[in-house]
Amino acid sequence: MSSSDVASAFARFDRGARRELIQLTAEYSSLTAEDQGGLLDGLAERAALGSRDALDVLLEVVDNFRLAVPSVRRLVADDHSVEEIAQDVLVAIARSISNFEGRSAFRSWMYGVSRNQAKLFLRGQSRRPVPVEPIDQAGVAMHLSSLVARRETLDNTIQLLPLVYRDAVVLRDVEQLTYAEIGQRLGIEVNTVRSRIARGRALLSVELAS
Repeated sequence: MSSSDVASAFARFDRGARRELIQLTAEYSSLTAEDQGGLLDGLAERAALGSRDALDVLLEVVDNFRLAVPSVRRLVADDHSVEEIAQDVLVAIARSISNFEGRSAFRSWMYGVSRNQAKLFLRGQSRRPVPVEPIDQAGVAMHLSSLVARRETLDNTIQLLPLVYRDAVVLRDVEQLTYAEIGQRLGIEVNTVRSRIARGRALLSVELAS
């Protein structure tokens, strides 16, 4: 895989063809550091300009390859908390991606977002010693059931989500099923459930804000 392959994939992506770029992201770990950076920066730049497809792929890369975890782990030691914060980072990226101006690499920008989410978590822990699930109960998580009365367009907005995320979000935030129950219903692992819910919430937060 070369830089020309990355450029070619983006050229096709900009013409509406996603498959080549998605295949490229699946090989992210085998790319050179330069091509990894070019891939992330290209996706982030397009997402900042309003491309939902680019945002979707960007979140997939960040999530699948756990790109936010190292910076979170520098501040938080507990493994469970690190995983929860990493999911919060996806929502934060989706909400603030329009602020990405490309002056620095996306990974540097994401590092700042990750540290901010970790600090928010730590401040919340100091105020509330009883453990909570930040992604489900904090403001960032947006409990969808509490929005129904205030947002008549919520149902329509949920329908805009890709089906793979939509089902998980509805089962968790509307039907209030546990992660284990959702996993059984959809026939997937609990970690996959968490991932789909986090990505779905991240994309939904953008749609609700628009």
